[in-house]
Amino acid sequence: MRCRSFPVKRGRSGLIWGVLLAGGSGSRFGAKKQFLQLVGAPVWQRALQALIDGGVGGVILVVPKGDEADVRAQAHAVSPHVVKVVTGGDSRSHSVQCGLAALVDRTPDPADLVTIHDAARPFVHPNDVRRVVAAASEAGGAILGQACADTVKRIEGTYIAGTVPRDQLALAQTPQVFRWSWLERHYLHAPSAQLAAATDDASLLEAAGLAVAWVAAAYPNPKITVPGDWDYARWLAAQRWGDVREDRVWV
Repeated sequence: MRCRSFPVKRGRSGLIWGVLLAGGSGSRFGAKKQFLQLVGAPVWQRALQALIDGGVGGVILVVPKGDEADVRAQAHAVSPHVVKVVTGGDSRSHSVQCGLAALVDRTPDPADLVTIHDAARPFVHPNDVRRVVAAASEAGGAILGQACADTVKRIEGTYIAGTVPRDQLALAQTPQVFRWSWLERHYLHAPSAQLAAATDDASLLEAAGLAVAWVAAAYPNPKITVPGDWDYARWLAAQRWGDVREDRVWV
């Protein structure tokens, strides 16, 4: 029997779950960026709220080893939507697998949708979340992305080897949303080598021969990856949520 003690919402084809990835070690950034403040709230909480406002409920929050207790206390204080906090894996895909394994305990139906999102994208707009969920309800799987506006070059060493036509290219973002039946079959038990080779979630489903739709982002959805991204993130947070002077500068 499915537990309904938390606010999981229903889409066209089933319930809408979430796996929010906040398990990074911060090796490229120099700090665990998911815990830094953006106008009075940590990065991961901004991403969580965007999912909730976009219609996602019953979120599994994936965090680094050692941070579980602190994040669990914070999460339960700010939102009833976080149903479990779990430890991430050695890579992003392994962390997704950890989140999916925790979701098994909630006995999702095959038609339920699972929204996978990186906490490092705290600016995703709720309207874009809704649009990706709606597309996944129809197609079985969908991702948020951005059409490639720049000219793309294929390179070999320090020289250009050719120009790649951009009219059929898109840059993948998150959230990425899929039916539970797809994830259970092709992601939950995927071998480590296959997980290590995956650069996003859709690629695992594509490799299984499934057709994944894409939705063009209508709003900015930048990812915080390296220190140079932080100034822009603070500026954008100030425009959206308040005064940048409230932010804590990372050291």
